[in-house]
Amino acid sequence: MKNINEVLRKLAETRLSCPTFIIDELERLYYEAEENGMATALLEADLYESKQEVIRLNYMAEKQSDELIKQKELVNSLREQIEERDRKIAWLTNELGE
Repeated sequence: MKNINEVLRKLAETRLSCPTFIIDELERLYYEAEENGMATALLEADLYESKQEVIRLNYMAEKQSDELIKQKELVNSLREQIEERDRKIAWLTNELGE
């Protein structure tokens, strides 16, 4: 049964008498369960948002990693160009010195 009103209605339909303290305890338990259900739903929503944030951060990290790899490749290419130019300068300097 989903709520205390259903329980009370069933008790009335079956004409079962219940001491007040039992009905009070049933009400308390149903309300507590309802509150726990709401708390669980909120926690699940927070968990979903956290998972979405992790997915977003992973995507950003992958994107930044790809960008870093591209930048490293560019730096390596520039180093190779500089080394080639240094070799040419050294060769030309050597040629001019002879």
